[in-house]
Amino acid sequence: MKEIASDAMAFASEFNKNYFEAREIPSLLNKLDPEIIWIDAGQAGVCSGLAAVRRNLELKEPEFNAHFLILEQRQEASVVSEGMALVSGELEMRRVTPIPNHTVIRVHYTYGIRRTRADLRLTHMHISLPNEQLVVLEQETQKNLENEARFRFALEASNDMVFEWDLNSNKISADRERFHTLFQIIQEDGQAEDPLPEIMKMIHPEDITSVQNLFRPDALKRAAYGHAQTMTLDFRIKGGRSHYLWVRGTLIPIQDRAGLVSRAIGIIKNVDKNKRLALEMQRKSQQDAMTGIYNRGYTEFAVNQYFFEAGKSANAALMMIDVDDFKQVNDTYGHLYGDNVLREITKKMTDLFKSPNILGRIGGDEFVVFVVNPLSMEWIEDKAWILIEKFAEAFAGQHPKIKTSCSVGIAFAPLHGSDFQSLMEKADTAMYQAKHHGKNCYCIWEASKQA
Repeated sequence: MKEIASDAMAFASEFNKNYFEAREIPSLLNKLDPEIIWIDAGQAGVCSGLAAVRRNLELKEPEFNAHFLILEQRQEASVVSEGMALVSGELEMRRVTPIPNHTVIRVHYTYGIRRTRADLRLTHMHISLPNEQLVVLEQETQKNLENEARFRFALEASNDMVFEWDLNSNKISADRERFHTLFQIIQEDGQAEDPLPEIMKMIHPEDITSVQNLFRPDALKRAAYGHAQTMTLDFRIKGGRSHYLWVRGTLIPIQDRAGLVSRAIGIIKNVDKNKRLALEMQRKSQQDAMTGIYNRGYTEFAVNQYFFEAGKSANAALMMIDVDDFKQVNDTYGHLYGDNVLREITKKMTDLFKSPNILGRIGGDEFVVFVVNPLSMEWIEDKAWILIEKFAEAFAGQHPKIKTSCSVGIAFAPLHGSDFQSLMEKADTAMYQAKHHGKNCYCIWEASKQA
């Protein structure tokens, strides 16, 4: 009889370490009787049977990952039968958090422990907290969640604007002095404590909708309930010298013990230097250095991206354009003059084909114009004629008598293909047909008209 009592107390101590300190669900499940009766202090804490307990622990896994340090344990055992004992006791614990926490939580427990042929198993478990401890634990849970968010930001936010956002009142509390320092703004007397309305007035017009969406309480709550830990957005805000600065806004939603999001902690970081450098590198990777339009690689990407987004509703035309006899221009007047001719030709194309159409230089004197949603084939043919006429008008400075012309090949989507490569091949073939017909004209894949 004494042996079962001693073994049961050792079992209870090990169970407490697994449950409260290690938080190892597989180890816990291995210690449970298949017919376990499980009563704990949490929500939906009454379970019967191993499968129900497993589901309960899995549902509470985010909360379960927070662990405790056992400071003191007091327990005693009473023998029910030769193979059965009850262990009752009390634990004093402290929650382990990034920010030091000195609040002590007291927990009462009663375990029913049965000896099987192989080992000991838990048949009954009842964990409870005194009423005042429930209040303390609730307050500490909320406080620690907020502290953890602040702790993560503290590593990053040395000179940045850290703020708290109350979602119920939709107001922000922030260090206004740091806010004005960050954005190089002269602080004025009589300004409201909440800087959000002031921030909104300073947002770049192209970014205002995205920022408004970031600061929508319903959007933040949906993100939090979808297990998103942060929401981040880069946007431009007007600084004290009337120029725009790039900043990065980040929000961390804070959930209380009931899982409700009522506040968030955020940071606004000045990323202007790095952002401008990244945008410049991105521009250079996409842009043809001489003409300023897209290079071949990004032209192909942009066209294929259009087809990916448009899907079955894709409607477009790809024009392959080659400058006629351009080698002769370079050989006669030099490459610098030839470069000026290409720049002027590019300007005429960009004047004729505005965004969202895609223009790219894909070779020395070869260009692509990808026209999105043309009105008709006849409309594209009219544009091709206008382009040929614009080329004939092109000259560069000191040699106004030089006339340029081009040959144009055209392929349509989805009629002739639904990706860059297939349309390019057909438009390229049609362009050489135009060359064969005497240049200074256009041809459509499998159909041609001579200028």
